[in-house]
Amino acid sequence: MSNTKIQLIFKFKNIFRSYYSNLPLKQKISLPFLSVFLTIWFLGNFGIIYYFYHNIEQRQLKEVEGIAGLVIQEFQRQMNKLYLNAKLLVGGTTMSKALETGNKTEILKKIIPLKASLSLDIVQVIDKNGNNIIDLRNPILNQVKISDRVVISQIINGVAFSSIITGKEFNNSRSILIGATPIKSNQGVIGGMIIGTTINNQLLDEISTETNKYIVAFQNKEIIASSLPINEKFYWDKFHQKHDQKLNKIKIDEHLYIVKNINLFALDGTKLELTALSPLADLEEATQQLVIIIGLFSLLGSVIVILVGYSLSNIIANRITTVTSATEELAKGDLKMRVPVVYNDEVDKLAEGFNLMAQKLEERELKIKLKVQKLEETLEKFLSSEETLE
Repeated sequence: MSNTKIQLIFKFKNIFRSYYSNLPLKQKISLPFLSVFLTIWFLGNFGIIYYFYHNIEQRQLKEVEGIAGLVIQEFQRQMNKLYLNAKLLVGGTTMSKALETGNKTEILKKIIPLKASLSLDIVQVIDKNGNNIIDLRNPILNQVKISDRVVISQIINGVAFSSIITGKEFNNSRSILIGATPIKSNQGVIGGMIIGTTINNQLLDEISTETNKYIVAFQNKEIIASSLPINEKFYWDKFHQKHDQKLNKIKIDEHLYIVKNINLFALDGTKLELTALSPLADLEEATQQLVIIIGLFSLLGSVIVILVGYSLSNIIANRITTVTSATEELAKGDLKMRVPVVYNDEVDKLAEGFNLMAQKLEERELKIKLKVQKLEETLEKFLSSEETLE
């Protein structure tokens, strides 16, 4: 430790000693007790608040980590639903006969009503060579180039499945959930059906409702869909451009969220990134309520402690003052002065000592008076004898 620090410590000690020595006795007794007690009290309350907040936050983080599995299950459920709908569309012999004869009108009659009722964004019918016979898309996908080579290959090989495929539109990317199934006849696989829905805000809203968490989807580091409220989505866009999304906790538009990243892989090997966000508004509100309750409780406790501490110091100081006043009276010659003994503690031991001293002094004074009286009587007798002799 440097000399400067040592000097500062000694200077602080001297200032404190000088200040403390000038305090009244009541404050000298109560101040250390109150300072230590209140420090421990407030540190303990702060520790309770921190433990509560940290513990709930960790629970919520674990919950969000568990939500990752639920989000994946919801996406899987959406893809399974597409797979079952694709099977439904090719069910029976109508689709296979229409495809064999090249009757597009009959195919359209079957798929157009179902496309509308199932809210499909894409419906493709291919022949056994992988060529498109029917390609119905929502306008938003008209300019999108879909990487369906692997999908067509699987269908021609007779595989029915559901998965994610990617589509590119200029510099932007889209991810599409699909269900695919081959169309078969007595001759084997004669074509296939591909249906799909884009990953958009509506889809994420549906999944968010099931999981009770907000979800943001990324493709090639660009946001393609979000279930966040509009204003928070705007702030999230700005935040994501400047920050690393691997953080466990972020603040968006003054609202705090716990974050969990999830990756889903498409058939072509591309990655769909999902971010689940769990709002901490309830936790913050509960923490604020706890702070208010503990604050009021601390204020009440502090007032009680101060009053009790002051009262105790006042009692002790008054008892010491009583002994001091009795000492002053004794010094003035009042040897009958006594201090009451009530509590049988150190102050009462001091009072007992004072009383014993006063008693001894009174006894000594009485003995001196008796001796003086005897001397006076002897002197008087002596003087009387002299007078008689004369």
